[in-house]
Amino acid sequence: MTINQISYPDSHINKLAITNDRKYIGVAAHQIVKVYEISHNPNVPPLSEVTFEGHLGNITALGF
Repeated sequence: MTINQISYPDSHINKLAITNDRKYIGVAAHQIVKVYEISHNPNVPPLSEVTFEGHLGNITALGF
């Protein structure tokens, strides 16, 4: 089993979701959603990040 960490200083995390193919992880937080491409090498940080901003409330649900 491989364990990686993603630093997320923007706010607390409400929900995480991983795609079925395990290529992406979504992070739902306060007024923001980020999607990261997962690296399967524990020495390599997430390969890319997409940010969705503009929500006015606390985001508590996420799914793929």
